[in-house]
Amino acid sequence: MKQKYILLLFFLVYSLFTQASNYYWIGGTGNWDDLAHWATTSGGSTLHTQIPTALDDVFFDANSFTGMGQSITINANPVVCNNMDWTGALYNPAMAGVSTNILKIYGSLTFIYNMTIPFAGNINFESSTLGKTITTNGRTLGNDIYFMGSGGGWTLQDSLTLINSKSIYLNYGSLNTNGKNVYTYRFVSTQTNPRTLTFGSTVMNISYPYGYSACIIYTQNLTFNAGTSLIRLSGGSGVSSGGIYVYDGYTAQTASLYDVEFLYSAGTAELNGAGTINLLCHNVTFNGSGTISGNITYNDLNFTAGQNYIMQSAKTQTIIDHWRIQGTCTSYIMLQSSTNGAFATVTKAAGAVIGFNIHIRDIHCVGGASFEAYNSVDLGGNTGWNFSTLPVLSNPLGINGPTNLCVGQSGVIYFVPNVSGAINYTWTVPSGIIITSGQGDSSITITTPGGITGTITVTAFNGCGYSAPSVLTLVNCLLPIEYLSFTATRKDDDVQIDWSTASETNNDYFNIERSKDGLSFENIGKVAGAGNSNFNIYYVFTDKNPHQGISYYRIKQVDYDGQTSYSEIRAVNLNNQNEIILYPNPASDYLNICNVSDVEKDFILSIKNFQGEEVVCKAIHFSSSYKLDVSKLSKGIYVLSLRNNEENILNKIVVQ
Repeated sequence: MKQKYILLLFFLVYSLFTQASNYYWIGGTGNWDDLAHWATTSGGSTLHTQIPTALDDVFFDANSFTGMGQSITINANPVVCNNMDWTGALYNPAMAGVSTNILKIYGSLTFIYNMTIPFAGNINFESSTLGKTITTNGRTLGNDIYFMGSGGGWTLQDSLTLINSKSIYLNYGSLNTNGKNVYTYRFVSTQTNPRTLTFGSTVMNISYPYGYSACIIYTQNLTFNAGTSLIRLSGGSGVSSGGIYVYDGYTAQTASLYDVEFLYSAGTAELNGAGTINLLCHNVTFNGSGTISGNITYNDLNFTAGQNYIMQSAKTQTIIDHWRIQGTCTSYIMLQSSTNGAFATVTKAAGAVIGFNIHIRDIHCVGGASFEAYNSVDLGGNTGWNFSTLPVLSNPLGINGPTNLCVGQSGVIYFVPNVSGAINYTWTVPSGIIITSGQGDSSITITTPGGITGTITVTAFNGCGYSAPSVLTLVNCLLPIEYLSFTATRKDDDVQIDWSTASETNNDYFNIERSKDGLSFENIGKVAGAGNSNFNIYYVFTDKNPHQGISYYRIKQVDYDGQTSYSEIRAVNLNNQNEIILYPNPASDYLNICNVSDVEKDFILSIKNFQGEEVVCKAIHFSSSYKLDVSKLSKGIYVLSLRNNEENILNKIVVQ
């Protein structure tokens, strides 16, 4: 009996010391291992008797810091906890520590916007279970990030930005970037441990201002879902190169990327499908010189005039749709095999490849497509090319397509007959229209999220100059409803959507739609329309389950005959971190600047490029939203600032 009591006492003591506890930081500035700062309750006086373990949640809240300039220092190696949450912390606190110390988090991480993170050591995510989250709330991290938990799973809740040449390493577990943008020096997943990588619509910005940046992925035991992501490699002034490497183990595998951009203007970028892997890509664009290794399939492959391109000999590049390989009259493209006298192969099943001013060596073209090399130089060892002189450039005939457009249409096609002497085409459209595909071709597909006024134009280009434009004037269609107002406003934890109409024609009902990113919308409610009216009607709908953070709303109007139209988009931020919201970001045609407060404001708007050069500066005045045309900006990363006498708001934007 005595032994039973001793055993029971042992288990009671063991459970006491192994159960999870909540740790609340108190007393302002201090070191992590100072027990005088760890209370059992928020702002409490009862202290813990040991520092946090991997089972314990740590909180930095409204009772943690008493004034500005206070910090907690990660002063041990390693420091561990389960969940780390800074929600509610006041006075812009800091988390500090030297680079030799490591922070190991076995649960989720939540930072806040009003804090700084001068901690320089690694942050390791060590969970062995799924369902963990990472929230940075706009804070940049000067840390290498390691995902180290076998069986663990982490989902980004917002963008993840690393500075000071830091990298991300997926060694174990599952990482879901969740369509959030990532900024890092390198992304590496080269271990053979079971791993899952899910990108969704993420833009993975890999940039190093002083040297080589890379994305390195080893596919053995990796489940990789690229989604509709974009991997963009770039660098600062003078940076020479970077690369994407996807390689396998001992058995042939197929791996897929989506869009890839190399923004380097100097040096040579590399796309490498190494080993026996079959690499599939959607669109790949080289803005500078490049080398391509392995067997790779592309929807589109884009080269730039004045650059050099090397394809690995004895390997095949397969083109599904476009291979844009056009120099100009003053800048040729050098295209060659990696080994003199040994050929590389390019295959395309149908259609035509239109090349101009290319210097070609040891490139064999096969398949049912024609490969035209106008005004080009045959350096030997080539087959399948048609070397000839480009005809004199003609002017395009009339543009074919509808002249009446309504807001909310998609999949509308405009085209001109192929122009003699043209190697590509340049289309321009009004600011309320987005070209979704076909820029550079004789036909385009468009959507109409905004107002439609103005003209569509197209000019043909022959490598040396442009033709006269062909112009089509558009007429805005008769709208089924005329909006007087449309607002979305936070009401405690709900969002109230109000709209009013001055007239309605054949209007059956409204669908209220909500989005996390301003791009993909879901239906959350339905309100009956008035049919036909010519007087003011007011509508209201309450969203009881808005997204945490930013929710985007629009109204979809449906006629009795099934025809639809869309309102403009409104945004609400439940976190109240920023009254100004930018969407879509990345942007290609226009950027909406949304003022959540709906208070009329005046700003000086400035946009600076990666080198710090100001490319846009203008005064703006708006209340709810302002539409900014970014179509003339080069692709890349910019800093947008809005400033007046009271505010100076900085946001990172991406133009693609």
